[in-house]
Amino acid sequence: MYHMCIGTPLNESICHYPCRKVLVYHNITPPQMLASYEPVIANACREGLKQLLYMKNYFDVCLAMSEFNKQDLIRYGYPKERITVMPPYRIVEEQYQKEPDKKH
Repeated sequence: MYHMCIGTPLNESICHYPCRKVLVYHNITPPQMLASYEPVIANACREGLKQLLYMKNYFDVCLAMSEFNKQDLIRYGYPKERITVMPPYRIVEEQYQKEPDKKH
């Protein structure tokens, strides 16, 4: 499982590992949103978007964290039949304030 969210040299090299691969896509911030105050991070995001395009044919399954992210992958040419939306697990604090079930 490979988590993709920014540009890095590992993004392209992971594609050539001889194994089945799952891409977990967290979204890449549009570089223009960061360019004026975080140019280094903006460049990493720009590179990540280029790499995202490169990586489209190398993953067996893609897990998108939202429908928005799924559409992002589809726009970049990822086969929609390989994409599943799987939102991050949400912790509900009230669940931890309950008394334990003593029967189990």
